Amino acid sequence: MRFLRIAVEYALAQVGQPFDYAATATMPFKINESNLHCAEVPGGLYLAAGVDLDSNGGLLVYPDDIYFSPKLVKP
Repeated sequence: MRFLRIAVEYALAQVGQPFDYAATATMPFKINESNLHCAEVPGGLYLAAGVDLDSNGGLLVYPDDIYFSPKLVKP
């Protein structure tokens, strides 16, 4: 339940934050204070609760980093 509360609080804090449509062509850092990109939203939810979904542990996060995370269960 603690994880869910933290995730919801993180998500609500992002409402109104600008979206970075060029993040795939630029450097999509895990935490970017000025805007969000597609992988930062779900990744940030988990990271806020202490779970890093980035599969390679780098500074950048792409959708594949989350998809291949060993911390998620695949169907």
